[in-house]
Amino acid sequence: MEKLIAKCKKQTNEKFGQIIIDGKCVFCGSAVNDGYCNCPEAELINRYFKRASSKICDIKDYGTFESDIEAVRKKYILPFVKIPRKFQGMKFEHYITENDSQKKALNGIVEFYENGFKNYLTGMNLILFGNYGTGKTMLMSILCRELANEYLFKCKFVNVVDFMNEIKDSFNESNNKTVKQILDDYNKSDFLFLDDIDKIKPTEYAKETIYSIVNTRTENELSTIISANHSLEELDSFYFNEAIISRLADVNNSKIIQFSHQNKRLGG
Repeated sequence: MEKLIAKCKKQTNEKFGQIIIDGKCVFCGSAVNDGYCNCPEAELINRYFKRASSKICDIKDYGTFESDIEAVRKKYILPFVKIPRKFQGMKFEHYITENDSQKKALNGIVEFYENGFKNYLTGMNLILFGNYGTGKTMLMSILCRELANEYLFKCKFVNVVDFMNEIKDSFNESNNKTVKQILDDYNKSDFLFLDDIDKIKPTEYAKETIYSIVNTRTENELSTIISANHSLEELDSFYFNEAIISRLADVNNSKIIQFSHQNKRLGG
């Protein structure tokens, strides 16, 4: 547990630097007693340090009833990570790289994982797009599980077709969940994985629903990871709209990985 806490603190300082040194604010030089200075420069990043402290407190809370971090993973974290069955138990090394495109895709996703706490703090988005059968879902699944396993993050994985079916099912009288409750559940996750975002029919209702969840997560600096077979331009012009894509693909807080190699399932 202590190793994980140290790793989280290290990534926080790597991302934002130390803001308090010898009890003084590095920006204005004022003495700081409660850990946070209120000068304008410090205020801009205080929320990230407070977020880091909150998550570290959550990790410490696990340690109050389970001293072994592996026991925490097995009991409280991994059982709730629902990835496709075919990818359960896989690691990054199971993704075979035979060309530069595959190597670049794998390296980009591993880098996102290795900087997991930094990405959590800022709500960094990740977009994977490219040909069918190139391993996007496989790598998303592995990333989802590894972020949960390594950092004890709450990670939720869903195929967008299943997500929209869940929304539709909520209209049945026998269903005890409303659309708002379903969306709230998804927005509680630290990292939300939306697989095959362009497999749904782009109706106005589908666009509004996807916009709602993307906008809420963006506004609250929560990371969203998506995969698509179409380019960003195609998603923007046909499947969704600029309001959705511009939030996901914000140049200041998103990482985009293109899978330009051919369909591996067909031997390409």
